[in-house]
Amino acid sequence: MPEGLVKPLVEPVPETEYFPHRWLWVTMIISALYGVVLLFLIFRSNTPKEQKVVVSPTPIASPTPVPVFDRKDFKIQVLNGSGIAGMAGKAKDKLEALGYPEVTVGNADTKDYTETKVTIKKSKAGFIADIKKDLTSYTLAQDTGTVSEDSEFDVEIILGSE
Repeated sequence: MPEGLVKPLVEPVPETEYFPHRWLWVTMIISALYGVVLLFLIFRSNTPKEQKVVVSPTPIASPTPVPVFDRKDFKIQVLNGSGIAGMAGKAKDKLEALGYPEVTVGNADTKDYTETKVTIKKSKAGFIADIKKDLTSYTLAQDTGTVSEDSEFDVEIILGSE
C-alpha cells in the first residue's frame, strides 16, 4: 500500500473530565447560594429596626403659689383672761395699728390665764408664726390650738396676766 493513501488509524483519546459529576456540583452550588440568601434574610429580620425617637417636651414645674401673709385677711377676737381691766382694749389698739381691720374684744371664760394663748383656724395655720411675731410683747403659751372652721373669727387670742 502506498504510503500516502492509507491514513494511520488514530484513536481519539478521551478527554479527562475535570468535573465528573457535573450536575451534582451545580446542585451543591445552587444550594449553597440559597442557604446564604436564606441566612441573610433571617439575620436581617432579627436586627432591630431604626426607631423614631419622639422627643416630648419636658414639663416645667410651675411654682406653687406661696400664700402671702396679709393682716387684712384675718378677723381676730381678743379675750381678756388676765383679770386686769382694759387689757383686751389695749391689745385691740395695738393689733389695729399693725393693720388688722377686724378686732373684737371680750372677756374669757376665766380670769386665771398667766400666758397668752393663740388659736387659729386650720385653713390659716400657716400664718401662726406671723401672728405670734405681732404679739412679742406678751408671754405666749407654747401650745397652739385650733379654732373651729365655722367660727366667726380666724384667730382667737386669750390674754394672760404675764
